[in-house]
Amino acid sequence: MKNIEKTELSIHSIGNRAMDILSVEKIAEILGITSKGIFIKFENNKMVFLSFEDYRGPLTANLSGDFRHFTRLSRGGKVTFFREAILFPDSKISISTSNSKVWKPSKPTESSINPEDRLGLIRGLALDIYQSKKGEGLSEMLPAMVGFSPENAKGNTQYQGFNAKIEEIRNQIAVGNLLPLSQTIQSFLGLGGGLTPSGDDFVIGLLLSINRWSTIFHQIKNLATFNKEIVEAAYKHTTTLSANLIECAALGSADERLIQAVDHLATGKYHLDEVIPGLISWGNSSGVDALVGMMTAFLPLDQS
Repeated sequence: MKNIEKTELSIHSIGNRAMDILSVEKIAEILGITSKGIFIKFENNKMVFLSFEDYRGPLTANLSGDFRHFTRLSRGGKVTFFREAILFPDSKISISTSNSKVWKPSKPTESSINPEDRLGLIRGLALDIYQSKKGEGLSEMLPAMVGFSPENAKGNTQYQGFNAKIEEIRNQIAVGNLLPLSQTIQSFLGLGGGLTPSGDDFVIGLLLSINRWSTIFHQIKNLATFNKEIVEAAYKHTTTLSANLIECAALGSADERLIQAVDHLATGKYHLDEVIPGLISWGNSSGVDALVGMMTAFLPLDQS
């Protein structure tokens, strides 16, 4: 058998939630390998994403080094964690964590804009994203939500079902009716396919909006209990990765591309040219689906 040469890489940035997990957990396995990174799952169902990209997130560890060596890895492979290193023993890949900088999203400091100005921001972002991701995920809902319903959305039964539930959520948010709001949100869990189904990405965008910008959604009381119910349901009814991301969103945290988008809708802080590439690049359709969740939170009831 050919000897495998030892490979050493490093982590230059790591999310605060990922760091907390790595400081406690010692053994995990590879859940999945993609062109963008490696998903690591622990025995307690917590997850960390070893990313080949530079986008930061609460569960993300950004790698430096030659990623070609990760072709040695396979799903189900064991991962061992030490004080300042991550080891893939079967493949002789070692990742140093000694010089990594811990990342967490800064708290918003800008003032929120008025609902009329926000509606213009939402319309511009929704229509531009729709043109880029037409036909993917929940994209057909974007123009309809801002009053421009495409023909092919009218006969889409999945679209119609989501639309009815979204109207329920918007009304429940407006009056702060938490029990039915929690139940309606939970009905989205697991809807769709893949590691993060479209329904889950929708929930992520919605929860991130409500929790990061709780000052805007002041009518929603007892957020801690509300979040706890949804997170517990996520770990029971959808994928492990989705549940981890939903848990982060309930803490007002997410990938920096989603943070940028939700802050833009709240404050108008960014230009569309900054926000759109990030949303488009977050998963295949995940950024689109998360945007639908954000819009559900931020759109005024009388927007039409």
